[in-house]
Amino acid sequence: MLFRSWVSGKLATLYPDRVKAVRHPKTNRERLNNHVLDVVFQGRRTRDVPLHEFTQDHAEHILRVPTLPAGSRRHVAVVINRLLNLAVTPARIIPRSPLPTRWLPIPNPLKARGHLYPAEVDALMSYADAPLVKRLYIGVAVREGPRKGNLVNLEWANLDLAENRGTVTFDETKTGEAIAWKLDAGTAEALRRWKTICPSKVWVFPELAVPTGRKQERRDQPMYVTNLSRLLRDWLLKCGVDRPQLHTPTEKRLALRAHDLRATFVTVALAVGKTDSWVMDRTGHKSYQMLSRYKRSARMAVEMGIEWFAPLHEIIPELAALGDAGSATPDGGAKAQTGPAPEPTTAPSNGPRLPRSDVPRRTERR
Repeated sequence: MLFRSWVSGKLATLYPDRVKAVRHPKTNRERLNNHVLDVVFQGRRTRDVPLHEFTQDHAEHILRVPTLPAGSRRHVAVVINRLLNLAVTPARIIPRSPLPTRWLPIPNPLKARGHLYPAEVDALMSYADAPLVKRLYIGVAVREGPRKGNLVNLEWANLDLAENRGTVTFDETKTGEAIAWKLDAGTAEALRRWKTICPSKVWVFPELAVPTGRKQERRDQPMYVTNLSRLLRDWLLKCGVDRPQLHTPTEKRLALRAHDLRATFVTVALAVGKTDSWVMDRTGHKSYQMLSRYKRSARMAVEMGIEWFAPLHEIIPELAALGDAGSATPDGGAKAQTGPAPEPTTAPSNGPRLPRSDVPRRTERR
């Protein structure tokens, strides 16, 4: 069937100049299996209907099935539309799509979304009941801002952790472009120390590092992060971070998601005076319009006196315990400095820098 060739990547292999590889094959496979293929219309399941007999009536019926959540309606419609277009070209199974132009449902209205404060992230970093590898993942996410798919699949080969460099490179991103930047000094030092104890020589955040009580063979692959949103909220509650905006969804607001770690990075970076271009170099955003969503939260963060995150290699107890010996280099390497990675030019301030009153001031290591 065409959908199997699509989600498996076979279609992209056959037509590399026409078809992009599916970025989320599991998600699209589940949407098709759960909401499309087994829907019965006029006495036949969708999977039994030949493509040349599939009509707009079939598609409309699928979107009206009561078991299809309203929030998933457009996502399912996009998958149906994409498959029918692929059936036209390059597959040439049907001469034209039965769906008219602008058939897709309008996008769901955006709901308000939350972000974390640095003090809340710092509290989570020392929560020992959360696996070290997942705390490190969260700590890197809020300090660097990459997309979840890029970060969880990060390989040691993508990092240059030599002293005075500390860079990361992603050869492929959602926009199709490669991006690279200099890491926050505390992030680079934390990763150096983590590398000395990481059970994988390939993956920075491997499944092998996640504790499990199951008696099954562990594979050297990236760790599972699909349920990270729920775990993140649970851990925050146990750390005493109970702001309703993070935990209680409403008709107008979403509960905190793993994707909001990226929003945390953007908000805090703008609040401490980083430029739009500095942020976009790390997030991979293509337009300044995307960043405009965070400007109001960033201005409020300035008024609250928000500062940059604590050095990651110091705030995670297991990595702090390794000491400088855990990241020793042949030339003796300099001590990592605190604060976000510097910009090529001086960044204009988004507002006055005020001291934080809700968190004790940190002391510098001597």
